[in-house]
Order: sequence, then structure tokens, then C-alpha cells
Amino acid sequence: MLSRRLIDVEAGCLTRAADVELQQRAPEALTSIHALGDGRLLAVATLASLLQAGPHAQLADVCDRDPVRASADTDVVDVAVLMSDYNLLLIPAETSAVT
Repeated sequence: MLSRRLIDVEAGCLTRAADVELQQRAPEALTSIHALGDGRLLAVATLASLLQAGPHAQLADVCDRDPVRASADTDVVDVAVLMSDYNLLLIPAETSAVT
């Protein structure tokens, strides 16, 4: 993930754990939670879906499992188009290497 403003948690956590992460971050990061597994983006949950699910739901149950994303080499114009088309404030960008 390239942006430090993205909030990421392990994909198998409860929504309560994601909520704790949300409370500890800056306001500009409060749009979504990015579920990771082995350092890779697996899914994204919006703040609205987390609030609607309740604190004991599995994060995986409220996530979009095919989120909009970019790669590290995606052209900036293409990223802007994706963000505009999907009304995104942030977009996850993945590198091909897993660290």
C-alpha cells in the first residue's frame, strides 16, 4: 500500500477491531478500512458498512471483495479517472512485490 492515510487491518478481524483503528486515526482516513492478508489487499469496507454491521460482525462479511485499486505504475490520469468514476477520496495502490 502506498498511502499512509489508508487504514488496514487483518481480514479475519471483527468489525470492532476496525472501529478501534478508525477512532485512532486522522479524520481524512475515515472513509474505509482495507482488509489485508499476507500484505496484500483482499477487500475494503466503507465506514457506512462498518457502522451498519455492528461491533461483533466479521469484517470479511461487510467488505467489498473486489475493490477498486491501482498498481504502483498506474498512470496518474488513470488513477484520477478511477477516483472520479467511483467517487473515491483515497485509492489503494499495490506494488507487485510482497514484503
